[in-house]
Amino acid sequence: MKLEKDRRALERLHHKYREIVPAVVGFHTLMVTKIESLTEVERAEQAQEIKRYLDLADKLSTEMAEEFALDDLVGEFRGFILPEEWIPLKTRIVQVIKACEDKGYFASAQNNATTWGQIKKVSPFKLIRLAGNLLSNAVKELDKTGTEEKELRIRFYDDGMFFAFEVFDTAHEFPAHVLARLGQRGNSTNGTGDGYAEIFEFLAESGASLIITEGMESGIAAKTVQVVFDHKGRLVMRTDYRYDELNEALNETRFEVEKQHRDSAY
Repeated sequence: MKLEKDRRALERLHHKYREIVPAVVGFHTLMVTKIESLTEVERAEQAQEIKRYLDLADKLSTEMAEEFALDDLVGEFRGFILPEEWIPLKTRIVQVIKACEDKGYFASAQNNATTWGQIKKVSPFKLIRLAGNLLSNAVKELDKTGTEEKELRIRFYDDGMFFAFEVFDTAHEFPAHVLARLGQRGNSTNGTGDGYAEIFEFLAESGASLIITEGMESGIAAKTVQVVFDHKGRLVMRTDYRYDELNEALNETRFEVEKQHRDSAY
């Protein structure tokens, strides 16, 4: 009986959004393509028009996410609650968690942050893209890794005075040569490198720091990628078992290599 009820609910949901979702996604794709085709001069000249279109994309995404929330697609979701204005971000994260669970991976999300007001100037649209890029990269690495213990943890928290976002996974570590060119398009272990290129653009705009920590979690290699909104713009690599290797490989990059003294990367 419950399965039949769920099936009908999904059918109604599909019918309701089968026109809206492609429209919003298509509009967003069109705008990104248009912006990428412009020169720097043209972007400056059309800045107001571009902002208007992006604001509209934000509005459409927010309204759609609110509709999803009203349909109880996300609900309380195991205690994972974000402020009302960040419902679109929550929706995206829940989608990733459910996709991981469908693959048999353990996935979870926590919000321990109390200082969301610190990032009120950050575009929700851009933060969704940041989170989406980090999560997409983590899931792709989990897909490729050979370990049976595949885990993804997402957390928002306060790092002392600063708001932070963190993604933990049990996939393999970043190769040294990838770390040395991280943020450059075409540099990647699983794709085009565009995801981290966008992440680095976000870091430059926001002044946030990127901190990568690798270690062992219950005997399994694991890593954590943190974005800390501290206005310092640092790139930090924390490691134990690869300290000498990475200290040499990243010597001429912006990365600060630090010795990781904990057993865990989380």
